[in-house]
Amino acid sequence: MAARQVLESSLAAQGQGASPSQVLLRARLARLLVSCGLFGEALRVAEPVLHEGSSAGLFAREAAALALSYSGRLAEAQDLIVSLEQAVESSPDKPLAARVAALRGLYAQMAGQPGPAADAYREAARRCEELHDVHGLAASTLNLGCTLAEIGQFGEALTALRQALRELGRLGITTDFALALYNTGVL
Repeated sequence: MAARQVLESSLAAQGQGASPSQVLLRARLARLLVSCGLFGEALRVAEPVLHEGSSAGLFAREAAALALSYSGRLAEAQDLIVSLEQAVESSPDKPLAARVAALRGLYAQMAGQPGPAADAYREAARRCEELHDVHGLAASTLNLGCTLAEIGQFGEALTALRQALRELGRLGITTDFALALYNTGVL
């Protein structure tokens, strides 16, 4: 994995500390590790900069909250999500607000709370649509559709899944497109 090696080498070359570039490198490496399913490693990388208030620090906190959620460490994830939600209130970073809403949805879904998950995914989808963030919109509507199906709101689930199919098709993301198509077919 070349990207990981580049990020780790850059981080090692900078030595110890929490310079702005180190915080950003740690945040990006943590997010990369989450996407590879290496949640423990992601947490280890992000941990030294979790309380940084910069946008890179918030990105590291976001990656750690994802890793904790996927690891089933929901109480710890909740703490980070709450801190991110507080940061979003005073931040002009609209993409961060959309991602934090989706993160709240993931947390609620993992905690067995499909109603609050659907509300959070609706908020994330709304924010992504306002930003013209097609990737975020595709992910949010896919998750929204699956969550709505879980609670028996099949009409709204189909609407969300159809939107996810449109966006995923435009993006050419075939694995998620196939998943959305399967879930639509099941309904």
